[in-house]
Order: sequence, then C-alpha cells, then structure tokens
Amino acid sequence: MKFNKLRRILKPLLRRNAPIPKSTFNPSLEQVLSLSSKPILFIHVGKCAGTSIRDALLNLIPKGFTLHEMHCRDANLRIADVVNNDDREIEYVICTRDPITRFISAFNWDKHNMHFQGTLKGRTEGLAYDQFPTVNALARGLGSQIIAERELATTLATSKSLHMGMGQSWYTPLEIAKRLPQDRTSVIDAYSVKNGILQFIKKLGIIPPAPPWDAPREKSDYKLSYPDHDKEFPTSLSAEEKEFLEVHLKDDLQVYRTLLEIDQNS
Repeated sequence: MKFNKLRRILKPLLRRNAPIPKSTFNPSLEQVLSLSSKPILFIHVGKCAGTSIRDALLNLIPKGFTLHEMHCRDANLRIADVVNNDDREIEYVICTRDPITRFISAFNWDKHNMHFQGTLKGRTEGLAYDQFPTVNALARGLGSQIIAERELATTLATSKSLHMGMGQSWYTPLEIAKRLPQDRTSVIDAYSVKNGILQFIKKLGIIPPAPPWDAPREKSDYKLSYPDHDKEFPTSLSAEEKEFLEVHLKDDLQVYRTLLEIDQNS
C-alpha cells in the first residue's frame, strides 16, 4: 500500500515537469519509479563486461526508456530496495560471469588499477597485495593454516574498496536473486555479450541493429603494457588453489547458478 501510494504521487509530478533521462547511476527507489514509464534496472557486476553492455544498451534503447545502472558504492542496498518494491513495470538486466574467472580478473585489475597506482599505499589491502602478489598466492593464503595469513588474505579478498569483494552475491544475495521476476529478468554472460544484448533488446520489442554490428569493447588489454605480464598477472590455478577459491566464493557460486536457472526459464 505504502509503495503504490508513493508511485501514484511521484509519477505525475516528476514526469510532467522534467525530460526523461536516458540513464542514471545508482538511483534511489523513487528515481527508478518516477523518471520513466519504461525503466530498466541494469545490475552492473564488476568484471563482467558491464561497461560494454551499458554502452551498447545506451546506443540501442530508444527515447522513453531509462537505463538505471547499479554499480559499486551502495548499489547492493539500492538493488534490494527496488526488487523488494517491484511494481511489475521494471525490466532487469544483470551481467554475470563464472565467479572463479571473475575473481581472477578482479584481482588482476585491482592490482593494476589500484595497487600499482599507489591508491592502496598504507592500507591493509596494499600490505596484503605485497604479501600475495598473484591470485595464486592469494588463493593459497585463503586456505592457509596460519591464522594471521588467512585473515590478511580474507581482508584483501573481501574488501569493498575493490572489485574482488563485490561479487555476484554482494549485488544480488541469494534471497534477492530468487525474488527477481523471471519474466522480466535477462542475464547477460560475459562470454556471450553480443548475443545477450540482442536477446534483451528483442525482448523489449526494439529492432536490432543491422549487421555487421558488434558490442563495444570496454577496455584495451592493460596487461600487455607490462613486460612480464604472464608472470605478473597469471590467470590459471592449480586444483588446490581453485578449491580454496571455491570455498571462499561459495555464495557467489550459488547465486551464479540461480541466475543461470532464471536465464534458462525466462
């Protein structure tokens, strides 16, 4: 009742006096409800090709749609607020990726973009990167029998200042993932971005772009600027290291499986 009353009050007031924005970033519940009659909530999980998906959608969706991007900061709380007050008009699109692969990518990106840039200097995360300079070392640290070592590794792996600590279950915990309406939720996997985008816009009734169309690439490969990039940013894990990460990422893995089920049933 409270939610429906809020929508009835806000919609006429805000739409009458303001142009419809093409996008917002980490909007409030009230903004999602009031700024457009065709709201799209884009859950931008880090290191899942989210920037490419966002840029493509902004180029493809016509006037009248508003793309509400949820990413980092307090996006998890804002997403929960919207999902728990869903009014049966919101379309959801969420990017995803195998949590192990996503974590490795996040570790390497945060190392390049934060640690090597000096942003983490004097912070626990910076000390942890010094002790665990590769994702392999961090995985072993997460499974260490030495309490202090395991705690330091966990601090780095769960830091909300880094993409590592904001995985799938941070954005959509299992109870929120299960509340996503299957008929209005689209899941775009990082390994099939083009197909996922085209499927989503077709679902919205938007005419797809003429070939040869391709999704934009979000970033150049930063690793190539490092002489020993294969050693500096390894991406393969031993069986034991993978097992340690699977234990650490158990919530992300559970949510990932749930999202894949939604995608299959939608």
